[in-house]
Amino acid sequence: MADVLETIIKCFASSILIVDVFGVFGNVNLLVATLAFKQIRNSKCCILIGIIAALDLICTGFGIHAFVYDMIHKHDLLLFRDECFTKIWPFVFIACFETVLMLFLAVDRLLAVATPVVYNNLHRVLYFTVVSIPGTLLGTAIVILGLRKDENDNAIQFCLPPTSLNQNAQWIYTLSITVINCCTVVVYVSIGVFLWCKTKSSLSSDTLLKQQLKITKTIAYIVFFFILTWVLAHLISFVANVIFGGNLRRCLYHLLSMLPIHLNYAMNFYIYFWRNDTYRKLFKYQLKYAISAIFCGKCCAVPNKVAVVESTSVRVQQISKP
Repeated sequence: MADVLETIIKCFASSILIVDVFGVFGNVNLLVATLAFKQIRNSKCCILIGIIAALDLICTGFGIHAFVYDMIHKHDLLLFRDECFTKIWPFVFIACFETVLMLFLAVDRLLAVATPVVYNNLHRVLYFTVVSIPGTLLGTAIVILGLRKDENDNAIQFCLPPTSLNQNAQWIYTLSITVINCCTVVVYVSIGVFLWCKTKSSLSSDTLLKQQLKITKTIAYIVFFFILTWVLAHLISFVANVIFGGNLRRCLYHLLSMLPIHLNYAMNFYIYFWRNDTYRKLFKYQLKYAISAIFCGKCCAVPNKVAVVESTSVRVQQISKP
């Protein structure tokens, strides 16, 4: 049984490694686009996307580190929860902070769609202060709760963010994230319904109607992917805490939830590349520039950076004002 469990863990870790390698590539591209292009930095939405990409990059790096650990260690010995928490508490904090940030990203889109005038006049410093406080408070509260030791339930099979917490902190952590995720889905669905109703009642040109429909479809894809990865993963963790009393079984379900979580960390770049014209153009420019730099400009011609920025500046505004 121990050998079978060891094989399952190593196969699972290998799957997460493949996902994380793609994630590092994608999140680095998102960060470079955010830092390199002023028009991207002028959009509150794009800055939120860049912050999420930075957090995702940290978490994918942690996933690669965890893979190395899983490959060189056996899992037939139990770990101590407090030692595990000491090592990975930053990722518990990041999970809480990023969950709230993804909710605010959805709220950001709703404000941009429903009240564009108010949204465009929001003070940037105040805006990002308000956005960052709830996630910081939630993450800090969970970390403080996780510091409490429970001598009767200190042995764990796997060192993961959920399993590193004591039982009370696990309950609050999984319940809070599940509730916030549900709120995020509701906000995205509200955006889709609002845009659909606006499109149905619009008397504008066919071009505008097509643009609104495309935005609605993009929102639908985002919601679908968000549910399949982040929401599903934390729902699995929440259900595991409710149903399974045995430590090993509960830990196995927490381990199962790691793959969709890392898919969420990794795939944002590919969604934006697929669905967003602005990011697609900037990403292509970045890739051509990198390849040209590697091969001393002999491989492919790179367009002038200013020309790329100017040609995409209008579409960047469409991200902020769908």
